[in-house]
Amino acid sequence: MKPIIKRFLFWFLLVFIISAVLTQIVLQFQHQESVKIPDGFNVIFCHARVRCQACTKMESLVRRTLDDVEKNSGTKFQLTTLEYDIPANWNFSKQFHIGTATVILLEQKNGKTVWFRNLTTEVWNQLNNETAFVNMLKNELKNNRVNQEQ
Repeated sequence: MKPIIKRFLFWFLLVFIISAVLTQIVLQFQHQESVKIPDGFNVIFCHARVRCQACTKMESLVRRTLDDVEKNSGTKFQLTTLEYDIPANWNFSKQFHIGTATVILLEQKNGKTVWFRNLTTEVWNQLNNETAFVNMLKNELKNNRVNQEQ
């Protein structure tokens, strides 16, 4: 077989394989559904599809804090986890200015946001001090939950 034909076949096959892989990736993203946020007061943990150790720790601290608050106060929180970097959730990410793992406190009525608080700065500042993180989140939940119930 002539060298030019071999090169052509090689490049044709390479382009075909790359396009097939990219098509599968695009189809996978297209079939993901955006997270539905229920009416009421919500705690939303936002993270990327690929999680680092800090993001895993943050989610664990959020869950631990919510469990503790629920046990001690009897208040039930709606926790939602959301992948902010998938196309299905890009509108949510844009609306609430999400570019990294974070916690969003959100009040919704009739499917519309009436109030929200993005805790990005707070959660990242306190992440290396678990006690401070838990106390900060408890205070945010107490102060903002009370405000939303009035």
